[in-house]
Amino acid sequence: MWTSQVNGLSDISFSRNTDGGATFSNPILLSNGASFSFRPDVAVDKNNNNVYVVWTRVTTASEIVIEKSTNGGVSFGPLVVLNPGPLTNGRAGVVAVDRNRVFVTWEDVSPNGIDLETLFAASTDGGANFSNPINISNNPGRVSRNLSIAAFGSNVYVAWQDCDQT
Repeated sequence: MWTSQVNGLSDISFSRNTDGGATFSNPILLSNGASFSFRPDVAVDKNNNNVYVVWTRVTTASEIVIEKSTNGGVSFGPLVVLNPGPLTNGRAGVVAVDRNRVFVTWEDVSPNGIDLETLFAASTDGGANFSNPINISNNPGRVSRNLSIAAFGSNVYVAWQDCDQT
């Protein structure tokens, strides 16, 4: 998966491999070609052959979106926006999966326009539905960035760097 920029737009493409890295499939365009999309991340549920790709999509707002493949990355289903709303300002989403549970965390500029918070959403049904985003850093006056996420069983682990704004 990678980002390609052409004529001021940026797209997310995906390619898969099934022979130990010798060859890759033709690229699949995941983004719609009408937005600025960047910072993709991928997670694989090897037990169910599902692939999840999350990225930042900028249209009128900066959204965190995710797409799911149920056939090992041959094709992908519909796009899901994890942080809908007119004042959305998300970026740098990362995804983790353990069986049918999908976890996504991302950076989001808080409504005051200054703080950078860490938001989180979860799905317990394989990505069909996600919880409303929650602010897990909740640290006014600080900048939370450089996110990392991992899942094991029903546990999810999120780490980030908190910095002064100066």
